[in-house]
Amino acid sequence: RGMVRKLTAEREVEDRMDSSSVGHFTVKYEGGENTVTGYLIGLLLEEAYLKVGADLGFYPSDKIEALLYTKETFRDVTRSPSWTGAIFDGRIKVPSGGINEKSAELEKVIFHEYTHALVHRLGGGRVPVWLNEGIAQYEEGRGTSGQSDLLKEIAGSNSVNLRVFERSFMGLDAAGARVAYLISLSATEYMIKEYGLSSLRRIFDGLNGGMTMDSAVSSVLYISYDDLESGWLNSLKR
Repeated sequence: RGMVRKLTAEREVEDRMDSSSVGHFTVKYEGGENTVTGYLIGLLLEEAYLKVGADLGFYPSDKIEALLYTKETFRDVTRSPSWTGAIFDGRIKVPSGGINEKSAELEKVIFHEYTHALVHRLGGGRVPVWLNEGIAQYEEGRGTSGQSDLLKEIAGSNSVNLRVFERSFMGLDAAGARVAYLISLSATEYMIKEYGLSSLRRIFDGLNGGMTMDSAVSSVLYISYDDLESGWLNSLKR
């Protein structure tokens, strides 16, 4: 029933939206006064299309939809936690009220959510959340520099298990989400440094082909999933 109410509310809002086509994207927005915002975000999505596409070696040929909401409508429709800045649930959804010019923060949000859209296609919706969020943060330009003490503390606790972070973070509070996102980014950075971005693309392909994360890691990296985790944690302790 909750899902039906959510979908009904989303459809009611979407029926009132205008839309524009910008390159490889259809951008929908509430009200004609947001035409400039829609066009601006469409241009940022095109930048992400080129940059993230080059990193992961994939450029979708189909149109990808992005929906822009007021901040209030975004919370009502998506029912996402207060700490979320935007979401991808099959379509990119962004709270964009008041945006009328490009900013570094807006660019990060768009690159992050577009990466989710790309990873969803590459991995068939089967990529573990920690890896999905890790590569999205990497593509937005976020890094773990300045977090070494916290990461060493996490590694030294001997209680981190990447398998715990394979499912949605949406049930976490703000503090828990910060730790989960940091772990995700750190583990993904380690994979990229040790094995290259192309290895992630091959893991995504394996998952899309029906492999488990264990078998995809083993077939691409020639180590076990557990050994990958151990290597990452050991790198944090140095």
